[in-house]
Amino acid sequence: MPVGAFIIARLNSSRLTEKHMRRIMGKPMIEMMVERVRAAKTVDTIVITTSSLSSDDQLEELSKKLGICCYRGSLENIMDRIVSAAKTYECDTVVELLGDNPLVHSELIDDVVNYYFRNKYDYHYCPSKSRIKSFAK
Repeated sequence: MPVGAFIIARLNSSRLTEKHMRRIMGKPMIEMMVERVRAAKTVDTIVITTSSLSSDDQLEELSKKLGICCYRGSLENIMDRIVSAAKTYECDTVVELLGDNPLVHSELIDDVVNYYFRNKYDYHYCPSKSRIKSFAK
């Protein structure tokens, strides 16, 4: 059962434009997050899920540079974007992550996914500040 980590991101935020591309220690914030997600043992595929707006082209370019997948879809319908991305990349299990949380810990991702599988849930939500969700597509 392939597990995909789907990082939700867009660059046209009204509060802080292009926040995912803001640099922390010389790297875009979302790149630091990808590095942390890569360390998770339970994740098979990492996908940045963004909108099809041209304002999000930078996210697709960065995903190519990092060697991860990128899915582009609806700006408003985030659930459709994630489900469509899961189908495109053939992931049976979805780990939904917010792209503006570069401090998500790989061990927490593993704990959430392992708990999800161990208890045979259809949906599991970790209500920490990291806000990690796992569910079947």
